[in-house]
Amino acid sequence: LNDLGSSGQKKYLSKGDRQRQRQSFKNILDMVEAGYEIDHSMVIKGQPVQISGWCPVKQFQFFRNVLGAGLQLHFEENELLSDIFGVTLHNTTNSRMSKVEKRMYMSPNSGVSRDRAQQRSYDRATKRDQNTQFLYD
Repeated sequence: LNDLGSSGQKKYLSKGDRQRQRQSFKNILDMVEAGYEIDHSMVIKGQPVQISGWCPVKQFQFFRNVLGAGLQLHFEENELLSDIFGVTLHNTTNSRMSKVEKRMYMSPNSGVSRDRAQQRSYDRATKRDQNTQFLYD
C-alpha cells in the first residue's frame, strides 16, 4: 500500500486525477495502519447527516462527483439515494407556488413589489438629503 500511495505516475492521467489517486491511496494506507474508519458529515435541509465507513463514504463521493450541485436535491427527493445511505429526512409540504400565486407575487402591481418600490424611493430620498445637508448648514 505504501508503494501504491507514491506511484500513479502514469502519463495518460491528468495532474488532478493523479493527485486524487495519491490522496485516496494515502487515506487507505492511514486507515489500515491506524485502524480507524473515515466518516463524512453534512447538513441537508437543516438536518445533520453522518456517513461512516469506507464503502459508504466512497459511494457518497462518487454520487457527489456525478450529481454535482444536484446532490442535495436528490437526497431530498430520491428515495433510492436515501435508502443507500440510510438517511431519513422529514418531508415538508410542497413549497412551490402555483402559477397564479407566482404571477401575483412577482407582478409589478403586487403589494410586495409596491412596498419594495416605495421603500427604495424613501431610501433614495433620505440618502440624497443626507448627501446635500452640508449645502444648507
